[in-house]
Amino acid sequence: MEVDMEAVKSRIELLRGYLSSLEELKSNEEEFYKSLVYRMAVERLLHLSIECLLDIPQHIAAAKGHRPPESYADTITVLEEAGLVPPEKADNYRRIARFRDVLVHAYVSIDPDRVFEVWMRELEDLREMARDLMNAATDP
Repeated sequence: MEVDMEAVKSRIELLRGYLSSLEELKSNEEEFYKSLVYRMAVERLLHLSIECLLDIPQHIAAAKGHRPPESYADTITVLEEAGLVPPEKADNYRRIARFRDVLVHAYVSIDPDRVFEVWMRELEDLREMARDLMNAATDP
């Protein structure tokens, strides 16, 4: 099976849109702590951004015949084992996957300060992950 590059590119395009929205929201960052709706918008955009990213390694692992991942974080490990994700970045990408799990499953105890930190300081990490996953998708 080949990697469906159209599927990968569509996820990257969605990601770009979500990241653009997150950047726009930064123009009014003081609303994050004042407005639950604003904070929830940031959380949801982060969640969707990470989902886009995590769909890609799952597809790559299946298309290239690697072992099935056991979790979202394990999708990164599978690609790392295959030499498709740089080992020096893999831990950071697994951390991103685990942050997605917090947004989805631990919604009762989400730390607004952590969400704010990811929003303000870690969007470039998502972009870097997208670049590395695109490279992994095109690697023969």
